[in-house]
Amino acid sequence: MRHGSNQSLDFGNLAEEIEDLGKLVRRELQSQIRRVVRHLLKLEHSSAKEPRRSWAESVVDARAEIEDLLEASPSLRTELGRDVERQTQRGIDLALRDLGRYQELDAGRGLPPTPRSRSSATGSPRSRRGSAG
Repeated sequence: MRHGSNQSLDFGNLAEEIEDLGKLVRRELQSQIRRVVRHLLKLEHSSAKEPRRSWAESVVDARAEIEDLLEASPSLRTELGRDVERQTQRGIDLALRDLGRYQELDAGRGLPPTPRSRSSATGSPRSRRGSAG
């Protein structure tokens, strides 16, 4: 169509391709959010001396990627809060796995409670869903 073609377009296929592209960009955003959380927690709570510089650089890079993605696709902001919430939990889970795997968790600085553990501790409706009482 850009070259003056008068061939008919398959609008259904075109719409599907655009939707898939949007999903791909959202997954990239979610990945970068998760990376920021994971590496910030490792920087804060790991007793390891290295690879701290690599984690710090990764956070800077991921934040730049997030800014670029949001600038290029402003519609990603519509669900940004939900994405941050979900990816924060996933980043915490990954950081805990990493720190535990290499026994790097600094016992003097415990991790903050995760959203999952907070909701269980406070007896939120989410944690009581399966109870009969």
